[in-house]
Amino acid sequence: MTHTYPNVINEIFKDRHSYSFDTVPSTFVDAMANEPDVPEERRFKKVKWITHESGIPWLVLDLPEFDWKACYDEAMAVYDEAIQHRKNDYDESNPDDYGHRGWRSLTLHGLGKHVSQHWDSKDVIEAGFFFENEQQAREAYHWTEIADKCPKTVEMIKSIPGYQAYDRVRYMYLEPGGYITPHNDYSHNKLGPLNISLNNPEHCYFKMIDDNAYVPWKPGKMIKMNVGHQHAVMNDTDEVRVHMIVHGQYGGRGYEDIILKSWKNVD
Repeated sequence: MTHTYPNVINEIFKDRHSYSFDTVPSTFVDAMANEPDVPEERRFKKVKWITHESGIPWLVLDLPEFDWKACYDEAMAVYDEAIQHRKNDYDESNPDDYGHRGWRSLTLHGLGKHVSQHWDSKDVIEAGFFFENEQQAREAYHWTEIADKCPKTVEMIKSIPGYQAYDRVRYMYLEPGGYITPHNDYSHNKLGPLNISLNNPEHCYFKMIDDNAYVPWKPGKMIKMNVGHQHAVMNDTDEVRVHMIVHGQYGGRGYEDIILKSWKNVD
């Protein structure tokens, strides 16, 4: 590709061509070595260890394949409605501001199609929303007009086992030559939101910096991410990368089954 990147991005991704996805990241090796012996009747404790205590950077969910191409087509049909993501973090018009570039978002479930940040963020407050706590925000969440335009995507989201309620559900676009600079989304070390790949062009890279590991993305993959670990993304292609991020409340036996089955696939 002929895209130009700031030094921080070039440095982080300098090993992208030599990295082997056959290598098991050391974080997973350490987690497997310290896996507790938990009886089946205490399966919830095992699930909690996997998601909250193991320290793994991600978990690829073992779920049936879905029609990711149809969902991708819906996402691209509304692409022109997407807005700059985290606009208060950086100035895209300033060449000396090495914040993110080409990062766009569009909300299917939340406070509005152009309200994509956490309920107490500056972006949400500037949009005119004021909440005393997360529960108040959850009571205001709803399916937006974007969801009405993307029925196959909504159907796919609702088919994922384990979700009891949805918080924010968003399309996340990264333009050709775009990048997301190093950051972490929270301070705790646990699996958080679900990231769904609707496409992932060759030479688009998602690196977990703290783990020195690249996430093994392929179209249609659903991965629970530990975004408490520092991470960055480079789209060194001529295509828009389209992922989704799902925040919500989940639990129950179906959810436990998925986590336990997915953990068994780690090797």
